[in-house]
Amino acid sequence: MNKNQLWMVRAGEGGFLVDDFLTKNIIAIGWNETGDLTKVDSLDKLKELIRKNYPGYKNGQIISSAGQVYRFLNEFKKGDCVLTYNPSERTYSIGEIVSDYKFTDQLSEYFHMRDIKWIGKVQRDDLSTSAKNTLGVDNPG
Repeated sequence: MNKNQLWMVRAGEGGFLVDDFLTKNIIAIGWNETGDLTKVDSLDKLKELIRKNYPGYKNGQIISSAGQVYRFLNEFKKGDCVLTYNPSERTYSIGEIVSDYKFTDQLSEYFHMRDIKWIGKVQRDDLSTSAKNTLGVDNPG
């Protein structure tokens, strides 16, 4: 496991996909309408796909969304650590990325995904204030 890189992937608004993430050993992100991004090789191409498929997005939303998707596609690596938050349990699950990017509608409501080996959990309340601040607040309950 690459202990130098840690990614936070939220399980949808309010953590509604956290059970899918943990039971199916995945992390996933939305923007399903872009389709399979395996062959998208630049941030500009990604911005164009988002602009085309999400016509209601303002320019700032396109830039922000493209950046998030681009990182998921190109900067997340096998061996990197990942966290996801379960607001109902107030826990962070930690895992290791074990696959490259894939696009499938078979496992989750979000189709852009990676396989994860979940390693453990930590209670949000057990974290230091600075760690909580770094991870941000996602309806901590």
